[in-house]
Parts: sequence; structure tokens; C-alpha cells
Amino acid sequence: MNTANPYATHKIPSSGGGDMLKPEDGKLYKLRIVGEAVVYVSTYDDKPSTSYAMAVWNFTDGQASIWRLPAGSFQQIIDLANSEQGRTNCKAT
Repeated sequence: MNTANPYATHKIPSSGGGDMLKPEDGKLYKLRIVGEAVVYVSTYDDKPSTSYAMAVWNFTDGQASIWRLPAGSFQQIIDLANSEQGRTNCKAT
């Protein structure tokens, strides 16, 4: 084994590894956003699309995940954080 190369024994999971949060319909999740969101733009048929991704701790499933959101859903998080309810219940720690 080549210890100078940390990628020498790394295997890429064929199923994606489960690092992405894929919410199930009807299931409630308790999440904590960890850090800042990453903004990325992709194009499809020459049309740009902005999405956001953030690391979250998923208390429901007991694991860290990456949560990918379209711009509209991310705006709802911003609106909640800026609302009276959000200032009471959404605390940055």
C-alpha cells in the first residue's frame, strides 16, 4: 500500500454513497445547517439555473448530509430566518 498517496485505496461508491439528503414525502426532518451555503450555476439547453448546497446535520437520521436546493426553496429558508418566527426559532450556533 502506498501511504504517500491517500487516494491509492479510495473507492468511489457506485450508488453515490448516500451523502446527499433526499427527503422522503411525508417524513419530517430535524436539520441543523452547518456553515454557509455554496452557490452554483449549471446550464441546460443554454438556460442557466442557480442552486444552493449546504452541509447539514440530520438529527432525524443521525448523519451529516449535503442538502441541495433550488433557488426558490433556498429563498424560503432566508425568509424564515428573517421572520419573527425564524428569529425566535432559527438560531445560529
